Amino acid sequence: MNSGQKKKNDLHCKLCNVQLQTYTQSKNHEYAVHVDKVKVFIGEEITEVTKINDKFNCIECSSSLSTYITFKNHLKCKHDGRCEIISNNKKKRALEDIDDDLTSIELKHWKQPNPQINLDEFDTNQPQKVLKVDKNTSIMLASNTYSGSHKEKENSIMLTKIGNIEPIILTCESGKNYHFLTSSENICEVLAEQPSGSWSLPAFFPQTRFATAQIFAGSILVNESKVLLINCTEPYGRSKVVEAHHERRVAALIHNSSFPKQSGRYGWITSVTTKEDNATKLKIGTKLSNLLVTSSARIDMHSALAVEIGPSTNNFIGSNDTRIYLNIESLRLGKILMESQSTTCIESANFFYQLGQVRSKFYCRSTYTLCRSSSTFASDVAYMPYTIWTICDYDCGNQSDTQCRMFSRFFQSIATQVIKDGTMAKIKIDLLNDLQNKLKDGDNKQSIHDFIEQNQEPESILIINNLKLNELLTDIAHSMTTTLKQANAVVAYNLSKHLFK
Repeated sequence: MNSGQKKKNDLHCKLCNVQLQTYTQSKNHEYAVHVDKVKVFIGEEITEVTKINDKFNCIECSSSLSTYITFKNHLKCKHDGRCEIISNNKKKRALEDIDDDLTSIELKHWKQPNPQINLDEFDTNQPQKVLKVDKNTSIMLASNTYSGSHKEKENSIMLTKIGNIEPIILTCESGKNYHFLTSSENICEVLAEQPSGSWSLPAFFPQTRFATAQIFAGSILVNESKVLLINCTEPYGRSKVVEAHHERRVAALIHNSSFPKQSGRYGWITSVTTKEDNATKLKIGTKLSNLLVTSSARIDMHSALAVEIGPSTNNFIGSNDTRIYLNIESLRLGKILMESQSTTCIESANFFYQLGQVRSKFYCRSTYTLCRSSSTFASDVAYMPYTIWTICDYDCGNQSDTQCRMFSRFFQSIATQVIKDGTMAKIKIDLLNDLQNKLKDGDNKQSIHDFIEQNQEPESILIINNLKLNELLTDIAHSMTTTLKQANAVVAYNLSKHLFK
């Protein structure tokens, strides 16, 4: 055997020992078979995506790609994004054991748990299996950049120098290490005292989104001679960590942001009109969130007393010069909500009417947050905007069990389970079978049939982080658009009669 032939035969995969014929085949094999976890960059957002059932699931459009190369090209061409390899399948981690997350996307939502780490379990009298790592490695593990790019690693090390913080390692009895960053003074005290007890996150205020939505419901905006009454608002957080439907910050939309550009008449609170999703939207923007106006009425003398229902507001332009007048009753109700961290809804009735006007991202916990608020002028459900969650209540004189009504009741069942069980919520397969049997032949019925056939769970399936179910629900939600517009036109008419009688 000549040297060339020997070199060719040496081209085998180091992870699974399969024999390859060429160097190109070797690299393609590695990217296609063994890359199982990537870090996705879209705009300023960074998300870890794990291969599930041999597919990378796109976080933006639910497309499924088989290989790292095709997934990378998809992100670049469709979403102006990129991705980097985090780990290879079957590859051993040298510094610590990390259990791969079984979900495709790691998501955190508005109400974070309050983790309690009991330090009593760390017996300092027992010999510890201390895994030696250098200072820079500990910094990267503490800041979650160890598997990141070279630039990310450099930045994390530089930030510790700028902030004058150092790494410290907590080793539990099993030998697992936890890496943290803190000041030199704290490190000296911890090492000297070896404290035991429980740890918790700093205080945060999850009730803020509920209180804010309530406070601005019923407010009046004034621009010169134009006056707008806001009847319904939906709050959306700035960060993807707390809000799946957060306002996008990609380059193409950054000029449309509701984020206050400067401190104005009301500090860092502004009103702004944006154009997105083929709609003109009115928002009240703060540093932490924005409030989408979903029901409003022009009440000045020069208007046609126009009432608008839905995400579009075309008869008023928000700006930094807009004056905002709050409703005293809404302010009182908002203060009550703000005083309790246990707040989980706007009111203890009409739960489905507190869900937002969404048609996507049903795999996220924050989609099911009960924080849409209505003014006292439009507190009757007959004057509230219809959504996929409530269109089954639409009283149009047609009592037949229409497809849209069936879909709405199905969405109500899903929301009920998530509100009740959180991230562990499940939907029964029998409910999907029942829905499929009632539908007339068409695309939606076929999609439900295909989903049931592909499903491997015999009785029930998880809702949160289930991208395949989300794909089905998104298609169903979009098919309800026409009926929703018709129903909300009736709401606008009824509300107009109510306000200007």
